[in-house]
Amino acid sequence: SLGLVGSEMCIRDRNEVEKNKANETFQILNNAELEVFKEAMENGQLYGSINIKEIVTLIKEQKNLDISAEKIETKGQLKNTGISKVYINLHAEVIATINLNVKPKVE
Repeated sequence: SLGLVGSEMCIRDRNEVEKNKANETFQILNNAELEVFKEAMENGQLYGSINIKEIVTLIKEQKNLDISAEKIETKGQLKNTGISKVYINLHAEVIATINLNVKPKVE
């Protein structure tokens, strides 16, 4: 039946569009550095940790992109100052890595 072939192409085209969009976002985000200031102890340990929601906000503020929380992945908790890698799963085949630069907030 022709119906099936038609719908398969639709899915493939949609996937292509999504992948292209993911690639555009990748160009902007990959290797980007996002800065955030957090209260930290002398040893660089944060009083709290940075959560995914904060990263969503940082990307919006600093790169003007809306990335949904479920696309963001950190390896373990972000509890220290310095640079941490954060992974953005933009598409099955497109993963951007951003550098989250956590700096101590100075009163």
